[in-house]
Amino acid sequence: MALAYFALGDPDQGRANVGDYYAGAGEFTELAVSGLCGTPEKLKATMTSFADLGVDELIFNPGTDDVADVKRLADAVL
Repeated sequence: MALAYFALGDPDQGRANVGDYYAGAGEFTELAVSGLCGTPEKLKATMTSFADLGVDELIFNPGTDDVADVKRLADAVL
């Protein structure tokens, strides 16, 4: 099982929110921010990368409060 952040409507705001959430987490903060999926292509590449590692359950966590992002996520990965 793994977790990945996404923000398709406003990736910059998503990165800012993830950065705020992990502020104080040292090196992990930049890793979490840079790993945010801001495009459908990055979503698909992330899914493939985790599958290649043997992950069979991937949770996409929204980086913004834009509920339309959930539909964008579904449209991109389903």
